[in-house]
Amino acid sequence: MRNLDAAIRAVQPGDWATWLTFFVAVVALVFSVLAWRTSAKAQRLAERQEARRTPKLEVRLLESFHRDLGEEGKLFAFKVQIANPTDTGNSVSLLELAIRYRRDLPMSLRLPAIAYRDFGEGHGLSTPFRIDAHQVESGWCYFLAAPKLLAGSVTDGYEVIASDTHQQATGVEVLVMSERRA
Repeated sequence: MRNLDAAIRAVQPGDWATWLTFFVAVVALVFSVLAWRTSAKAQRLAERQEARRTPKLEVRLLESFHRDLGEEGKLFAFKVQIANPTDTGNSVSLLELAIRYRRDLPMSLRLPAIAYRDFGEGHGLSTPFRIDAHQVESGWCYFLAAPKLLAGSVTDGYEVIASDTHQQATGVEVLVMSERRA
């Protein structure tokens, strides 16, 4: 403590300018650190806002069944809910059903949704359709496979895929599907 008092008393009038300059430099450093923190927060906020503008769809499966239509083929029906969680509108341009099956080798097949027909299940989705920001559309989508297309094969899985106008595809795996009679 005595050394500090002696050091303060030993400071000459010209040395106060040095101390004042040092003090101003420390204050400037503190302000620049605070400004850097604020700008980093603003950058993170801007990145989150930009991510919310990036097109994205979420697909949920509500119900599913298949039905043998005889000569017409096999009907696959899925009640889906398609959500747009982003800040910008989007459109669904294509609905497809991906079927994974095996005969001798593993194979995959993609069927486009057929135009809405009344199969007695309710509102059908017909592509293309628009989904505004933070909105949800739901309805039935139907797929028809030719009668002999899957004959003699073992089905490994199904996936309903929604593609938007930005060529981004989002799907939902179908784990259980009931059979309904005509």
